[in-house]
Amino acid sequence: MEAIKLEPRYREQYYWWQEVAGILYITRHYQKAELFYKKARLLSSEYCRNDIAILISDCLICQGKIEEAQKEEYQYINNNDKLSGFINLKTIVTEIMKEQRIQKFDAIDWFNKGIWATNNNNHIKAMHCFLFAWRLYDGDTEALVNAFIEAFNCMDYAKMTVITWAIREQAPDEGYRILLSNVLSHSEINENTEKMIGILEKLFIPNKTSLP
Repeated sequence: MEAIKLEPRYREQYYWWQEVAGILYITRHYQKAELFYKKARLLSSEYCRNDIAILISDCLICQGKIEEAQKEEYQYINNNDKLSGFINLKTIVTEIMKEQRIQKFDAIDWFNKGIWATNNNNHIKAMHCFLFAWRLYDGDTEALVNAFIEAFNCMDYAKMTVITWAIREQAPDEGYRILLSNVLSHSEINENTEKMIGILEKLFIPNKTSLP
C-alpha cells in the first residue's frame, strides 16, 4: 500500500494485486482475496494467468464454494499437460469434499475431527478429515502427514501415493521427520511398523536434502 502511494502505476501491475491478494488470503479475508486474484489475472500475461486459477480455487474452497473452485481447477488442468503432486492432491480432495457435501470449512475443526476419528480407529474418516484440514490450509504439513499415516492404516495405497507426492514437494525433510517420529513413537516395534519405515525410506530418502 505504501508502494502505490509513492508510485500509483503499481496498481496497473498484476503482481501488485497478486501480492495483496496473498496477504488477504493468509489473514482469512477470502472473498477479497478472490477478487484481487481475479484482478491480477486480468492484468497478467497468459503464462502467469494459469497459475492464478489455483490460488483463486483456494479462496473459493475456504468460502465453501466447491463447484466454483472446481471450475478454476479444471481450467488449470486443461491448460497443463502435467500436474504437480501438490496440485493433483488438491483437485482430488476438492472432489471428495463435493462428494461428501461438507458444510463446514474450518481447517482447525477438521483437524480436531481427524484426531477424534484416529482415537476411535476410524481411519478412513480420519484420513478425509486431515485432508480437508490441509486443503483449507495447505501450509499444515502435520495434517498432510497425518493423512498419510491414516491412508496407511486403512491400506489405501492410491491415497498414500498422491499424498507422498505432495509431501515431497511441500516439505520433504520436515515431512520425513514427522512421519518417522510418529512411527517410532509407538511403544512396540512390530512387523507393521517395520513395513511403514521401509515404505518411508523408499519414498523419501532418495529425495532428502539435509537429513543426516
